[in-house]
Amino acid sequence: MQTQERAYKAVDVVRFLQVLLRKIPGRLLVIWDGSPIHRANVIKQFLASPMGKRVHLERLPGYAPDLNPQEGVWNAAQTS
Repeated sequence: MQTQERAYKAVDVVRFLQVLLRKIPGRLLVIWDGSPIHRANVIKQFLASPMGKRVHLERLPGYAPDLNPQEGVWNAAQTS
């Protein structure tokens, strides 16, 4: 986990991925949302690099209550 005082920019995401890749051997699975920051050119360039080729991206669906177990609990509580 990583935090910082200001909002993350694409270069910050690349730096974070580089840190993870240095610490974790082999391929790295990253699950992230559809934020525009994740589609920035600097990220695309990094992912095309030899180091970035170790990253496998999976995008979270925009809204998928069937993937969130808390959603069922919330719906049951609302109908009571």
